[in-house]
Amino acid sequence: MGKIIRLDTVDSTNTYLKELVSRGACPGTVVTAEAQTNGRGRFGRSFFSPEGSGIYMSVYLRPDTDKLTLITTAAAVALRRSIKNTTDTDTEIKWVNDIYKDGKKLCGILAEGVNGGVIVGIGLNFKKFSQPLPEDIADKVTYLTEFGTPELKEKLINEIIFNLNKISEDLRDSGILEDYRQHSMVIGKTVEYSVNNEKMCAEAVGIDCDGGLLVKGQDGRITALTSGSIIVKN
Repeated sequence: MGKIIRLDTVDSTNTYLKELVSRGACPGTVVTAEAQTNGRGRFGRSFFSPEGSGIYMSVYLRPDTDKLTLITTAAAVALRRSIKNTTDTDTEIKWVNDIYKDGKKLCGILAEGVNGGVIVGIGLNFKKFSQPLPEDIADKVTYLTEFGTPELKEKLINEIIFNLNKISEDLRDSGILEDYRQHSMVIGKTVEYSVNNEKMCAEAVGIDCDGGLLVKGQDGRITALTSGSIIVKN
Protein backbone atom coordinates (compact mmCIF):
# COMPACT_ATOMS: atom_id res chain seq x y z
CA MET A 1 0.00 0.00 0.00
CA GLY A 2 1.37 3.42 -0.94
CA LYS A 3 1.25 6.73 0.89
CA ILE A 4 -2.22 7.95 1.88
CA ILE A 5 -2.75 11.72 1.89
CA ARG A 6 -5.81 12.81 3.84
CA LEU A 7 -7.36 16.22 3.18
CA ASP A 8 -10.29 18.05 4.72
CA THR A 9 -11.37 19.81 1.52
CA VAL A 10 -10.01 19.78 -2.03
CA ASP A 11 -11.28 20.89 -5.40
CA SER A 12 -10.96 17.36 -6.81
CA THR A 13 -8.97 14.39 -5.51
CA ASN A 14 -8.13 13.42 -9.10
CA THR A 15 -6.80 16.89 -9.89
CA TYR A 16 -4.78 16.97 -6.67
CA LEU A 17 -3.28 13.52 -7.31
CA LYS A 18 -2.44 14.42 -10.92
CA GLU A 19 -0.28 17.24 -9.61
CA LEU A 20 1.45 14.88 -7.18
CA VAL A 21 2.12 12.38 -9.97
CA SER A 22 3.61 15.16 -12.12
CA ARG A 23 6.03 15.79 -9.24
CA GLY A 24 7.04 12.14 -8.97
CA ALA A 25 4.48 10.46 -6.69
CA CYS A 26 4.83 6.67 -6.64
CA PRO A 27 2.21 4.17 -7.82
CA GLY A 28 -0.04 3.26 -4.93
CA THR A 29 -0.34 6.87 -3.75
CA VAL A 30 -3.84 7.66 -2.47
CA VAL A 31 -5.61 10.96 -1.84
CA THR A 32 -8.79 11.12 0.24
CA ALA A 33 -10.91 14.14 1.18
CA GLU A 34 -13.88 14.84 3.43
CA ALA A 35 -15.34 17.16 0.78
CA GLN A 36 -14.74 18.28 -2.81
CA THR A 37 -15.57 21.73 -4.08
CA ASN A 38 -15.26 20.73 -7.73
CA GLY A 39 -15.76 16.97 -7.83
CA ARG A 40 -15.65 15.63 -11.37
CA GLY A 41 -17.37 12.80 -13.19
CA ARG A 42 -16.97 11.60 -16.76
CA PHE A 43 -17.36 14.05 -19.67
CA GLY A 44 -16.69 17.00 -17.36
CA ARG A 45 -19.83 16.46 -15.31
CA SER A 46 -19.84 17.64 -11.71
CA PHE A 47 -20.06 15.18 -8.80
CA PHE A 48 -21.98 16.30 -5.71
CA SER A 49 -19.48 15.91 -2.85
CA PRO A 50 -20.88 17.30 0.45
CA GLU A 51 -18.69 17.30 3.54
CA GLY A 52 -18.76 14.19 5.69
CA SER A 53 -21.26 12.26 3.56
CA GLY A 54 -19.05 10.45 1.10
CA ILE A 55 -15.85 8.66 0.37
CA TYR A 56 -13.96 10.83 -2.10
CA MET A 57 -10.65 9.31 -3.09
CA SER A 58 -8.19 8.79 -5.93
CA VAL A 59 -5.60 6.05 -6.37
CA TYR A 60 -2.58 6.12 -8.67
CA LEU A 61 -2.01 2.72 -10.33
CA ARG A 62 0.36 1.34 -12.94
CA PRO A 63 -1.62 -1.53 -14.53
CA ASP A 64 -0.29 -3.49 -17.50
CA THR A 65 -2.72 -1.87 -19.94
CA ASP A 66 -3.71 1.64 -20.98
CA LYS A 67 -7.25 0.63 -21.96
CA LEU A 68 -9.35 2.88 -19.75
CA THR A 69 -12.55 0.94 -20.42
CA LEU A 70 -10.98 -2.25 -19.06
CA ILE A 71 -9.45 -0.38 -16.12
CA THR A 72 -12.80 1.21 -15.27
CA THR A 73 -14.52 -2.18 -15.58
CA ALA A 74 -12.02 -3.73 -13.17
CA ALA A 75 -12.33 -0.79 -10.78
CA ALA A 76 -16.11 -1.27 -10.68
CA VAL A 77 -15.58 -4.90 -9.69
CA ALA A 78 -13.11 -3.83 -6.99
CA LEU A 79 -15.68 -1.38 -5.61
CA ARG A 80 -18.50 -3.92 -5.65
CA ARG A 81 -16.34 -6.50 -3.86
CA SER A 82 -15.17 -3.95 -1.28
CA ILE A 83 -18.72 -2.88 -0.45
CA LYS A 84 -19.87 -6.49 -0.15
CA ASN A 85 -16.90 -7.57 1.97
CA THR A 86 -17.19 -4.60 4.32
CA THR A 87 -20.94 -4.09 4.73
CA ASP A 88 -22.53 -7.21 3.17
CA THR A 89 -24.48 -4.90 0.86
CA ASP A 90 -25.37 -6.18 -2.61
CA THR A 91 -24.86 -3.77 -5.48
CA GLU A 92 -25.05 -3.80 -9.28
CA ILE A 93 -22.82 -2.30 -11.96
CA LYS A 94 -24.10 0.04 -14.65
CA TRP A 95 -21.72 0.13 -17.60
CA VAL A 96 -19.22 1.45 -17.52
CA ASN A 97 -18.45 3.27 -14.31
CA ASP A 98 -21.36 3.40 -11.86
CA ILE A 99 -22.34 1.27 -8.87
CA TYR A 100 -26.05 1.07 -8.09
CA LYS A 101 -27.96 0.06 -4.98
CA ASP A 102 -31.69 -0.65 -5.12
CA GLY A 103 -31.94 0.95 -8.56
CA LYS A 104 -30.21 4.21 -7.59
CA LYS A 105 -26.66 5.44 -8.09
CA LEU A 106 -24.38 4.82 -5.13
CA CYS A 107 -20.92 5.39 -6.56
CA GLY A 108 -19.18 6.81 -9.62
CA ILE A 109 -15.71 6.05 -10.99
CA LEU A 110 -13.47 8.28 -13.10
CA ALA A 111 -10.31 6.72 -14.60
CA GLU A 112 -7.80 9.10 -16.20
CA GLY A 113 -4.51 8.19 -17.87
CA VAL A 114 -1.42 10.00 -16.54
CA ASN A 115 2.36 9.51 -16.90
CA GLY A 116 2.11 5.93 -18.13
CA GLY A 117 -0.31 5.01 -15.38
CA VAL A 118 -3.87 5.74 -14.40
CA ILE A 119 -5.63 7.63 -11.65
CA VAL A 120 -8.84 5.98 -10.50
CA GLY A 121 -11.16 8.48 -8.83
CA ILE A 122 -14.03 7.28 -6.67
CA GLY A 123 -17.03 9.13 -5.32
CA LEU A 124 -19.13 6.93 -3.04
CA ASN A 125 -22.18 8.14 -1.12
CA PHE A 126 -21.24 6.60 2.21
CA LYS A 127 -23.95 7.85 4.57
CA LYS A 128 -27.05 10.03 4.69
CA PHE A 129 -26.37 13.30 2.91
CA SER A 130 -25.38 16.28 5.06
CA GLN A 131 -26.87 18.75 2.57
CA PRO A 132 -30.02 18.83 0.42
CA LEU A 133 -29.45 17.16 -2.94
CA PRO A 134 -29.59 19.16 -6.19
CA GLU A 135 -33.00 18.73 -7.81
CA ASP A 136 -31.60 17.02 -10.90
CA ILE A 137 -30.24 14.08 -8.89
CA ALA A 138 -32.49 14.01 -5.82
CA ASP A 139 -34.47 10.96 -6.95
CA LYS A 140 -31.58 9.22 -8.71
CA VAL A 141 -28.97 8.65 -6.01
CA THR A 142 -28.74 6.80 -2.71
CA TYR A 143 -26.28 6.18 0.11
CA LEU A 144 -24.69 3.09 1.60
CA THR A 145 -25.68 3.45 5.23
CA GLU A 146 -27.75 5.97 7.16
CA PHE A 147 -25.37 6.35 10.11
CA GLY A 148 -21.93 5.22 8.97
CA THR A 149 -19.24 5.32 11.66
CA PRO A 150 -15.72 6.69 11.06
CA GLU A 151 -14.41 3.18 11.79
CA LEU A 152 -16.58 1.63 9.07
CA LYS A 153 -15.60 4.37 6.64
CA GLU A 154 -11.89 3.77 7.26
CA LYS A 155 -12.36 0.02 6.90
CA LEU A 156 -14.11 0.49 3.57
CA ILE A 157 -11.43 2.88 2.27
CA ASN A 158 -8.70 0.38 3.12
CA GLU A 159 -10.66 -2.44 1.48
CA ILE A 160 -11.09 -0.36 -1.70
CA ILE A 161 -7.36 0.39 -1.83
CA PHE A 162 -6.52 -3.29 -1.31
CA ASN A 163 -8.90 -4.51 -4.03
CA LEU A 164 -7.90 -1.84 -6.55
CA ASN A 165 -4.22 -2.74 -6.16
CA LYS A 166 -4.95 -6.47 -6.30
CA ILE A 167 -7.06 -6.23 -9.44
CA SER A 168 -4.63 -3.89 -11.22
CA GLU A 169 -1.92 -6.56 -10.96
CA ASP A 170 -3.82 -8.77 -13.43
CA LEU A 171 -6.60 -7.04 -15.33
CA ARG A 172 -6.91 -10.08 -17.62
CA ASP A 173 -7.97 -12.32 -14.73
CA SER A 174 -11.09 -14.00 -16.09
CA GLY A 175 -12.75 -13.72 -12.70
CA ILE A 176 -12.95 -9.93 -13.00
CA LEU A 177 -15.10 -9.94 -16.14
CA GLU A 178 -17.15 -12.88 -14.86
CA ASP A 179 -17.91 -10.89 -11.70
CA TYR A 180 -18.75 -7.80 -13.77
CA ARG A 181 -21.14 -9.74 -16.03
CA GLN A 182 -22.80 -11.50 -13.11
CA HIS A 183 -23.58 -8.24 -11.35
CA SER A 184 -24.39 -6.12 -14.39
CA MET A 185 -27.69 -4.24 -14.27
CA VAL A 186 -27.47 -3.68 -18.02
CA ILE A 187 -27.11 -7.05 -19.75
CA GLY A 188 -30.46 -8.18 -21.14
CA LYS A 189 -31.88 -4.65 -21.09
CA THR A 190 -32.58 -2.20 -23.91
CA VAL A 191 -30.16 0.70 -23.77
CA GLU A 192 -29.93 4.05 -25.50
CA TYR A 193 -26.58 5.42 -26.65
CA SER A 194 -25.27 7.97 -29.13
CA VAL A 195 -23.22 7.55 -32.29
CA ASN A 196 -22.15 10.79 -34.00
CA ASN A 197 -24.82 12.62 -32.00
CA GLU A 198 -27.48 10.20 -33.25
CA LYS A 199 -29.42 8.33 -30.57
CA MET A 200 -29.58 4.56 -31.02
CA CYS A 201 -31.38 1.80 -29.13
CA ALA A 202 -30.17 -1.78 -28.85
CA GLU A 203 -30.17 -4.76 -26.52
CA ALA A 204 -27.16 -5.08 -24.22
CA VAL A 205 -26.04 -8.69 -24.65
CA GLY A 206 -22.63 -8.92 -22.98
CA ILE A 207 -19.24 -7.52 -21.99
CA ASP A 208 -16.21 -8.23 -24.19
CA CYS A 209 -12.67 -9.03 -23.03
CA ASP A 210 -11.71 -5.34 -23.00
CA GLY A 211 -14.71 -4.24 -20.93
CA GLY A 212 -16.68 -3.02 -23.94
CA LEU A 213 -20.47 -3.29 -23.89
CA LEU A 214 -21.83 -5.58 -26.59
CA VAL A 215 -25.12 -4.34 -28.01
CA LYS A 216 -27.37 -6.06 -30.54
CA GLY A 217 -29.26 -3.85 -32.96
CA GLN A 218 -32.61 -4.52 -34.59
CA ASP A 219 -30.75 -5.85 -37.63
CA GLY A 220 -29.07 -8.49 -35.46
CA ARG A 221 -25.61 -6.99 -35.75
CA ILE A 222 -23.53 -6.86 -32.57
CA THR A 223 -21.42 -3.80 -31.83
CA ALA A 224 -18.94 -3.18 -29.00
CA LEU A 225 -19.24 0.17 -27.24
CA THR A 226 -15.89 1.25 -25.82
CA SER A 227 -16.74 4.76 -24.65
CA GLY A 228 -19.66 7.04 -24.04
CA SER A 229 -22.63 6.59 -21.73
CA ILE A 230 -25.90 4.73 -21.87
CA ILE A 231 -29.46 5.05 -20.60
CA VAL A 232 -31.16 1.85 -19.51
CA LYS A 233 -34.64 1.88 -21.04
CA ASN A 234 -36.34 -1.00 -19.21
